[in-house]
Amino acid sequence: MNSKAEAGRHNQVDPGQIESRGQFAEALTALRKAAGLTVREAVERSGGLHGTVSGWFAGQHLPTPASTPMFFALLEACGVDSEDERQRWIGAVQRVRQLTARRRGDATVPYRGLESFRQEDAEWFFGRDELTANLVERVASAIRGVGRSQFMVIGASGSGKSSLLRAGLAPKVAEGDSRFDGWRVEILQPGTGGIPSSISDEPTVLILDQFEELWTQCDGDRREEILRTLAELGENTIAVIGMRADFYGLAAEEPLLVPLLDDSPMVVGPLTDEQLREVIVEPAVKAGMTVQSELVQVLVSELTPRGSRTASDPGALPLLSHALLGTWQRSTRKTLTVSDYYATDGIAGAVQQSAEEVYGELTERQQQLARRIFLRLVNVDEVTQTRRRAPRTELFLGDDVDDVNTVIDRFALRRLLTVDEETVEVSHEVLLSAWSRLRDWIDSDRAGLAVHRRFTYAAQVWEDSGRDPGALLGPARLHLTEEWLNSGELGLPLEPSRTRAADLNATEREYLAASIEHRDQQEFADRRRTRVLRRLVTALAAASVIALVLAVVATVAGIGANRQRVQADTARDEAMSRQVATESIRMRERDPSLASQLALAAFAVNETTEARSALLDASGVHSATRIIGPPGAMKARINPAGTVVAVGGSDGKVRLYPMVDGVASAVPQAEFLGVSEGTALFAVAYSPDGRLLATGGAGGAALWDVSDPENPVRGTLPVDGERVVQDMEFSPDGTKLVAGTSTPDVLRWNIDVSANAVALPALPHPADGIVTATFSPDGRFLVAGGRQSTLRVWDVAKWGEESAPIFATEPNGTTVHYLGVAFSPDGRELAAGTTGREVVRWDMSDPARPTPCRH
Repeated sequence: MNSKAEAGRHNQVDPGQIESRGQFAEALTALRKAAGLTVREAVERSGGLHGTVSGWFAGQHLPTPASTPMFFALLEACGVDSEDERQRWIGAVQRVRQLTARRRGDATVPYRGLESFRQEDAEWFFGRDELTANLVERVASAIRGVGRSQFMVIGASGSGKSSLLRAGLAPKVAEGDSRFDGWRVEILQPGTGGIPSSISDEPTVLILDQFEELWTQCDGDRREEILRTLAELGENTIAVIGMRADFYGLAAEEPLLVPLLDDSPMVVGPLTDEQLREVIVEPAVKAGMTVQSELVQVLVSELTPRGSRTASDPGALPLLSHALLGTWQRSTRKTLTVSDYYATDGIAGAVQQSAEEVYGELTERQQQLARRIFLRLVNVDEVTQTRRRAPRTELFLGDDVDDVNTVIDRFALRRLLTVDEETVEVSHEVLLSAWSRLRDWIDSDRAGLAVHRRFTYAAQVWEDSGRDPGALLGPARLHLTEEWLNSGELGLPLEPSRTRAADLNATEREYLAASIEHRDQQEFADRRRTRVLRRLVTALAAASVIALVLAVVATVAGIGANRQRVQADTARDEAMSRQVATESIRMRERDPSLASQLALAAFAVNETTEARSALLDASGVHSATRIIGPPGAMKARINPAGTVVAVGGSDGKVRLYPMVDGVASAVPQAEFLGVSEGTALFAVAYSPDGRLLATGGAGGAALWDVSDPENPVRGTLPVDGERVVQDMEFSPDGTKLVAGTSTPDVLRWNIDVSANAVALPALPHPADGIVTATFSPDGRFLVAGGRQSTLRVWDVAKWGEESAPIFATEPNGTTVHYLGVAFSPDGRELAAGTTGREVVRWDMSDPARPTPCRH
């Protein structure tokens, strides 16, 4: 009897009962077992790919439209040969994908939360009628040959660019507007794929959304390919590019994009007061509900500052939408009320509340997986972060498929994650700052996240290249990765049982093992070459001794043999010189100091061409003096006299190294705890006379009298031990001390003639996050900069008073933050380094009215 038919008749699996990924995997596995097949046999009989088919059985992913023929072949191998039955399985796949990706339910949902509006959501898109009309007319003009066929739509994160393009422009092109007869619309994102070469085969309005992915999710080759294809688009294609405003600087560095930036990009600005009312009221009215007028007034007043006609922060729109969605979900009547709104914890807390509710519903294991999943969906760069789209398969770390799917599905249900086919991403970047738990996860180990992201990309390149050995990690990058795996927050070592290896997925673990094996093989080959070289040196030395003996014998034999002895000596010296010069060249990259000594020795033995070249090359390489410290970051400062280097380490200790002729000793003359045991140090500062040393870090701050560097004496520096001090600076006269912290405060003290300080009230700073402060060269003014381009200036003449700043800027919602501030030597200019890859400068002739300087 045919085993396949037999299995089909006895199969009790009903695809109509499948409602989740887990049920799909269980049903497909039951179907395979009923057919008496192993996974390998099912793969062989269906002719499919092992990774794809085994992923279906494990529930890691679902069949896509492109893999439908492979799925049908698998069903046939398992005994499903009826067309009706195959269609029931396809229906199950579509049902699970829809439930997993959206979970919208049967009720009409008037608000989209953190998600952007899509093309099918056009009827729910309000508040942008005028901007939509201008954009549609600009595209229509380009079709008529008036204006550029490619232009950009630019706005801040959360200003509604994607919604404008997808729910505003796209439906107008696709739904029969007479201005677009014969034209179709195509929506692409750089991170999901390139621009098809066939895009210009028919008249197309190409919408390139999330264009910032060109830098956050594409490597250099992929970026160049997309830009080249964009430049080669023909007359049949109108390209509309949506990009975040804070990527303007990166776009300006690409010659192909400069003409688009010069040609009046369309700017998506904040909404007016009336437009805000439309966004709040109209979706509810369309869904058959009303919005309490008091609720409208509360929302508009929270988003619109007094005296302004626009929302102060375009990034607040996703927060508003999410708060409205939560208000609608909590409403039990046909009216959205203020009490329903306050139940969501308001605009500022709606996202936080939703995320914490989902997180609290998870098991302890699922909460651990949630942390790992969200950190994989983030790109970090210095102090900024952006969301990242990742394949679902990347998020499985082992045999935790069901738990990973549960975490993803629950966050997707609340629209905090977006699932698209087989990829997952954070629904909006506002979640990265609005959810305090996620913000703490990111801030606790930014450097480690950057290392992990680079390692993930490298592992994917290795996998995509067919596991080419040339894509394995080199020794330096592998050493950095191993240090990251074995260290935790602040770079401190981890216990062997708690290393970060648990955060790696299967591909990354295999990539790491292959890289370690490749390195070990290279090191073995290097050691073998070294042994061979040593044998050659020994043989050469023996030959030299023999030559010397022969020369002595020749001398005794007669003066006539003297020439032969001299020639033998010369040959010996030349051979030895060349050999040592060769060893110097080989050691130059590994140990420049030893290479220099070998080159000098080779030249001293004999002035051969090789020895002379090795000596000249070695003279061009500076030999470094290394100060070896604990793992992690270190902070170093030289005292004003240039005689001592103070180094604060991640182990919490300060080490004082004496300097002689500008070179630091490798052995410290004093070593002591900078603040308290077990707290890493981030700040070290000398007073102008070099008598005092201020130290700060995770446990607060301390003041030391280092007049005698070999016997430091701790003074008094009042500070809350919970403060994390990031940097410290003395005033030019040494009587005042300030400290920037990771909270929006500037700490300050008065310094007396002893090593004691008197605390003064902290100077508040308006933006959350790290604050950095500095004095003007004449000591008259104090300047502090921080997140969201905030800057404050205080008059030091009023140092003892709780005075307001003489100049201040408020947070403007930007992702550009000031990382450090400094005066010019004459005090006339102030400069600030930013996360926007630029230095901002001001004319400080009038400190109460700093004037921005032009480039």
